[in-house]
Amino acid sequence: MTFVLRRTYFYEPDLNTISLNENVTILNLPVVGITAVAMESVMNSWLKRNMVNTALNSAIDSYDEHPFLTLTVGQLLFDGKNIQFMSHIDSLLKTFSIEIKDMPPGGNFSLFAVKNGTFEGKYTAKTGTKKLNEIGQVIKWNGESKLNCWEGDKCNEIKGTEGLMFHPFLSRNETLLAFGPELSRSLALKYDKDNSIHGIPTYRYIISNDFTEAPRYSNITDCFCYFESDPIDLCKYTALFDMRRCLSGAPLVLSLPHFYMSNESLIKSVNGMSPSTDKHETFLNLDPLTGFTLSARKALQMNVFIKQSYGITILDKLPTGFYPLLWMQEGATVPKHMVQELKSMLHDKIDLFEKVLYSLLFLGIIFVLISLIMLYITIKRTIIDLLIIQFDLIRAKSDEFDKITSIKRTFIRI
Repeated sequence: MTFVLRRTYFYEPDLNTISLNENVTILNLPVVGITAVAMESVMNSWLKRNMVNTALNSAIDSYDEHPFLTLTVGQLLFDGKNIQFMSHIDSLLKTFSIEIKDMPPGGNFSLFAVKNGTFEGKYTAKTGTKKLNEIGQVIKWNGESKLNCWEGDKCNEIKGTEGLMFHPFLSRNETLLAFGPELSRSLALKYDKDNSIHGIPTYRYIISNDFTEAPRYSNITDCFCYFESDPIDLCKYTALFDMRRCLSGAPLVLSLPHFYMSNESLIKSVNGMSPSTDKHETFLNLDPLTGFTLSARKALQMNVFIKQSYGITILDKLPTGFYPLLWMQEGATVPKHMVQELKSMLHDKIDLFEKVLYSLLFLGIIFVLISLIMLYITIKRTIIDLLIIQFDLIRAKSDEFDKITSIKRTFIRI
């Protein structure tokens, strides 16, 4: 089967403590991102690197760009803010055969305007008609059976479901896989604990430590390690996902919110980080009978990785390191009436069947015990009757022997 997932983002006033008109100050992502992509593409050519460096510094000065950008929440998320530097630098970089992919039209920068209301991608998955435990397994994404941004086949494999449905009859001992396009990899999920959603027992799954292990020290995630020339070794950190190779060099590094599950040194390197399991953990609550997701929460943090080795004037003012941009959380719980409908249509009937089955089993055991008792009584009576008969025979023989002895004695007297 083939299907698509559509993503639509909108502002919900009742769920926010900040309005769309309030100002926020963030890292100047357009300048930092374009600079990183451009400079990474010419690092192997000394002459070209210096020419691009000069062109970038000149454009940044001309448009009076700064390391940080102030804009409204509405502009950041949806409306966008016009960055003239973006329109100018796009045509300039093309003279050096450098193309910036997914450049916003007209130099209008926002995080979700281009993606809002669009399809995440086309999934092709197994229906499970041949093997029930393969239901929902993604075999192609956007028509491709594997990714093409990592080294080797292992990390480019597309494995697992899309994360909404898994095979029925789940076991607490198995590891589940879910393909995450935003991470360009498959997530490993492990059983955490039993839970309950609107009266239906569920298994709670969380991200496995194998998935978050530092690529430098793991045989599972080692193929996600790529940029060896970085001033900071990104491969030594746990729960840090370097996306630059899949984004043409754009300096985006994903993590869990507040660097949850990551190294203590990384958490302390950024002020204000306070990771919490209750607030920042990604989890799924699955119905073990059907494999359906009844509630879920997915949380990711967007970080920009800046290094001073590019020779860009405004970046030289910023120390090499990670700069959190924002963190996003997607969560949902199936409405109570739908869960109750599933419960009445399936779970209650199975519970009734189990109760009837156990009742029949109990009655069967009772009947077997009664039969054994009756058999025991019958055998006991039979044995007693046989003993009585045997005793009577012995007594009869004894009486007959006494008579014969008496006759012999009489005969001797005569």
